[in-house]
Amino acid sequence: MDEIEVENKIRSKVSGTRAIFEDEKAELYQLLGKIKDVFPEKPGKVTNVKYSLKVNLHEPIKGHWLLTYMNTNTGKQLQSDITLKINGKLVSSGKETAEEFNNYFTETVENLANHLKNSCPFQLEPNLCSETQFLRPTSEIEIEKTLHSKIFKKKSSVGQDQIPCFLLHNCSNFISKPVAHIINFSFLNGAFPGMLKIAKIIPVHKKGSKEDPTNYRPNALLSTFSKVFEYIMATRIMSFLDKENILSPAQFGSQSKKATTDAIQEFLDHALELVDKKLPAIGIFLDLTKAFDMVNHSILLQKMHSYGIRGNAYDWFKSYLEDRQSMLN
Repeated sequence: MDEIEVENKIRSKVSGTRAIFEDEKAELYQLLGKIKDVFPEKPGKVTNVKYSLKVNLHEPIKGHWLLTYMNTNTGKQLQSDITLKINGKLVSSGKETAEEFNNYFTETVENLANHLKNSCPFQLEPNLCSETQFLRPTSEIEIEKTLHSKIFKKKSSVGQDQIPCFLLHNCSNFISKPVAHIINFSFLNGAFPGMLKIAKIIPVHKKGSKEDPTNYRPNALLSTFSKVFEYIMATRIMSFLDKENILSPAQFGSQSKKATTDAIQEFLDHALELVDKKLPAIGIFLDLTKAFDMVNHSILLQKMHSYGIRGNAYDWFKSYLEDRQSMLN
């Protein structure tokens, strides 16, 4: 029995909506006994899982949190041990490789930012939108609906808090009320929780030598709870932008019922129309380096304020963008 079969079997037995019946215990313990064959290098953690299961067999909520342990502590690591060549020497120390990756990832963006600094002075007409965004509070029903959406259903990736999306999905009926209360408190005070600003960075190999840090890209994993905050805020911002007709009809990214294929189709239709009229058709395609990393937060906030994101909504986004931290996994 492989790792996935064991985990899926346990997940099917440890249900968050019912207690495990007596006649199922023996089979479940038998499955747990086989975990040693799958994870022989983690005997201590296997013992902890067994103990947790014995304690929590009849406690549905705790049974769900046990799945977190199974999914994050006994599964395979996304990135295996990495050996880098630093100053001509091969280094496999976790601390040294982490520092090397951190230096490379941060310096790359800083160098680009310094190169572009003051190259294009920014001026924006104030108050392009006379209306102001109102942050309506969320509800227990909206949170539960959000946690039942596709983005939370099957994802097993975890941030620094080690809580996977599918766990919140399975626990939605238990946690929707307190999560709604926390998000409403966040909106009311225009502040984003500091603990949710920590990103777990995983170096992902792109191409070339695995000993060269420049051949890796950073993959940032945020807290699952952070994604809930973001999703709830996004629905309000998009509703406001649509209502005020702020977004260009030529924008296809991050738009509901629009995709990159629509952009391609529109371009082709326009190009073919020009060709039929025997007129030249020219396309300019740009690929921006570190596009999201290079967004100037000060300019972004100025634009948001001008387009109606003011008051608590503005303070919330300012808090969201400030004092971000990361940890290298």
